[in-house]
Amino acid sequence: MENNPVPSPTSTVPDPAEARLWNMLSHLIALTGLLGYVGFILGPLLVWMIQREKYPSVNQHGKESLNFQISVLIYQLGLVIGGLVIGVLTCGIGMWVAGVLCMLLLAAHLILIIIASAQAWSGGFYRYPYILRLIQ
Repeated sequence: MENNPVPSPTSTVPDPAEARLWNMLSHLIALTGLLGYVGFILGPLLVWMIQREKYPSVNQHGKESLNFQISVLIYQLGLVIGGLVIGVLTCGIGMWVAGVLCMLLLAAHLILIIIASAQAWSGGFYRYPYILRLIQ
């Protein structure tokens, strides 16, 4: 009798390296939003919807990434609308300040996506700061 600890190719045990790849992609694919704004949310949503059943860790990473992308979208809309309102009252100064804040938000957005992707690739889990946890 031979004791073979290696699962067969037809086994349903998920490959840890492949799970880490999908975990990383659930964060990193949000950068496709640079090509078209909808990609910030659509990319992580597709990865989460397709791979969450096969890899339980993708369920966690996907929800975290989606919550972050939705939060950033809400913050950007708030800055733009607030900048317009305050800009009218301050003869344009509010719009300039809102523009600078939008650029800072974009920089933080990119940096946090890269940090979360690196953590996911190394097998960890990154919780984005200051986000709305809308998807539980």
